[in-house]
Amino acid sequence: MTFQERNGGESKILSFNGKGSGIYILPHLKAAIATRSNFEASDGDILLASSMKTGTTWLKALIPSIINHNPGGEEEQEDPLLRKHPNELMPSFEVQLFKENPNPDLSGMLSPRLFRTHMPYTMFPESVKNSGCKIVYITRDPKDTIVRVIMALH
Repeated sequence: MTFQERNGGESKILSFNGKGSGIYILPHLKAAIATRSNFEASDGDILLASSMKTGTTWLKALIPSIINHNPGGEEEQEDPLLRKHPNELMPSFEVQLFKENPNPDLSGMLSPRLFRTHMPYTMFPESVKNSGCKIVYITRDPKDTIVRVIMALH
C-alpha cells in the first residue's frame, strides 16, 4: 500500500495505491481499507457504488422501496422510507459501518443486505468481486458532478 498526501484545507486528503483508487479524507480512507480487508460479501448482498454527488441519495431511497414492494400481498407493508432515512436503509462502508469499528459484526443484518460505497471497483474487497452479490453503479455527467462537488464545498 502506498499513500500520497495532498493538501485539502483542515483535513488530510490521501490517495490509496495511486491511480484508479480514489481520493479520501483520512478517516474514510482507514474505513475503506478496513472494508477491503474485512468485509465478506454474501450472494444476496446489494451494493450501491458511485462517485460523490452523482445521485446516490436518490437510489438509496429507491432500492429499499423496490425490494420491499409488495403489491396486492396479504400483508400491507409500510414503505421503509416512512420510518427511516435512506442512510439508515443503505449504510455506508466508509462512513457508518467500518469507520468506528474496522471489523463490525454484520451477521445480524437481514438478507438482502444493502450497502453503499464511494470506493471504486478496483478497491472493492475480493469477496465482492467473487460473490454473486449485485452491484448497482450510478454515474453522472462529469461536468454536473464537478458543479455539485464545488457547491457542496462552499
